Amino acid sequence: MNKVILILLSFIYFNNTNAQQSTVNKAHQVTFKLKTTSLPIKYSVGIGWFIGPYAGDQKIERSLFPKAPNTDGLYQQTISFPDSLMGKTITYWYEAAHYEEETFNRHFVLDKNKTQQRADSWGSIDGLQGKVKPTTMLFVKPNSAEEDTMFTESYIGITTDGKPIEDLYPIKKTGSSTTPIKNAVIAFVASLTKEQKLVSNFPIASDEWRRWHNVEGWPRAGVCYKDLNALQQKLALAFLKESLSTQGLQKATDIMTMEVYLASLVTENKDLGGEKYWFTFLGTPSETEPWGWQMEGHHMIINYFVLGDQVVMTPTFMGSEPNLVETGDNKGLRTFEKEEKKGLDFYILLNRNQKEKAKIFNKKVFDLNQTEAFKDNEIVPKNGKRTNCNADE
Repeated sequence: MNKVILILLSFIYFNNTNAQQSTVNKAHQVTFKLKTTSLPIKYSVGIGWFIGPYAGDQKIERSLFPKAPNTDGLYQQTISFPDSLMGKTITYWYEAAHYEEETFNRHFVLDKNKTQQRADSWGSIDGLQGKVKPTTMLFVKPNSAEEDTMFTESYIGITTDGKPIEDLYPIKKTGSSTTPIKNAVIAFVASLTKEQKLVSNFPIASDEWRRWHNVEGWPRAGVCYKDLNALQQKLALAFLKESLSTQGLQKATDIMTMEVYLASLVTENKDLGGEKYWFTFLGTPSETEPWGWQMEGHHMIINYFVLGDQVVMTPTFMGSEPNLVETGDNKGLRTFEKEEKKGLDFYILLNRNQKEKAKIFNKKVFDLNQTEAFKDNEIVPKNGKRTNCNADE
């Protein structure tokens, strides 16, 4: 309760300060419009921002939104910036006293020659009902009361109707040996110090399987690739090579390389970088007993489960932003180019009727992520077009 009161007081303080600044300086105004799906506590949502690049003593500004939305259902406020800041980058995010803050920052450049508005949303789509879910805190902290409550719900998995398909992936022999994977992981773990093993090894039934997040700065368990010595890094890449296909390994290393480029673009964010990936191990590598490993960091999550000669590599998240290196040693590197082209080529081949049936959204209004972190039991109904439909349909 004290924490909520303190955050609210800080909002009120900065709101008053900014209101005074806006009265004095009308140089350049930026209007912020926020669509939020739930406001359990009145006066609880505000905006925080700073002028980039961020420095350790940088002043962070905050301001509250009005208590009620406008006629368009948007919470709106206008903030004034002096001429001296034109051309500077503003980094901002939305905060709530009961939810702390958003999991990611947004950016824009102040331009006096433009009428600038920022329209954002804070919520997610309910795939089953096609409605917007109430806003929830995406950045649930490990070992927190919120996480404990979340984990009381039994794991079911992603379904189309809330009911799992029985025997979808039965236990059976595949004829593909996982011994090289096991041996490579054993060699890597053996190279770790006692302290590194302590923070990276967990029981097979650990909640660590469900405790992952894509955002940078997430308080992760395990041992970080950046903190490994040269031999340990070599052994880490060796077990990735044994575990992934040739294309999969290339995709993973390309994402890590892209993170190096991203870190060079956003130098104030010290949580970014091509070596900011953590490894954890669950169970003991075995020919017969279940075990697995995880790799976790910004834009790449791999959960790798092994039982005998079977492997289940899910949930796996691979993303990239940007997806093109424009400068530096890796200039020209692109990620997900083939995937984008295949999707676009397929869509172009559809006729007008097929496109109308296949199209779910034609613009991004809300957060459309449905099966991200902490959505183990998400319901994602079938949408789009059946592959057995003919052209006349």
